[in-house]
Amino acid sequence: MSREPINQEYERSYYDKVEKLNKEEFDFINKMDLEELDNIKFWIRCRERQPDSFALQGWENRKVYPDFIALTKVGNILAFEWKGEHLIDSADTEYKTNLGEVWQKLGKGKLYFRVVTNENVDKILEEVRLK
Repeated sequence: MSREPINQEYERSYYDKVEKLNKEEFDFINKMDLEELDNIKFWIRCRERQPDSFALQGWENRKVYPDFIALTKVGNILAFEWKGEHLIDSADTEYKTNLGEVWQKLGKGKLYFRVVTNENVDKILEEVRLK
């Protein structure tokens, strides 16, 4: 996947430029950034294996880099892992979901992790409004 910036400005992106996104990620960010999600202070596009990227370390010998991290105005940290339909039932997605659930529990109500798909994106965005 190309790492060149996309030609779009976002109101709540922490960085001035956002690297290229696939169509589903692009649609998700447009909804999260441009719709009525006033509780989002900013969001970040995480990149795998970059020195400044957010990652979760679990029980497997690898880090998990959620696709997006958002901070709400009340200080909650939201992590989103986008998955295409062909990857929903994979072992990788199951591991990331389980790791995200553990991370969320450790946050005592301040951390939120969701695997996002085309099927659940609207539900997830509705949950985000309440965080």
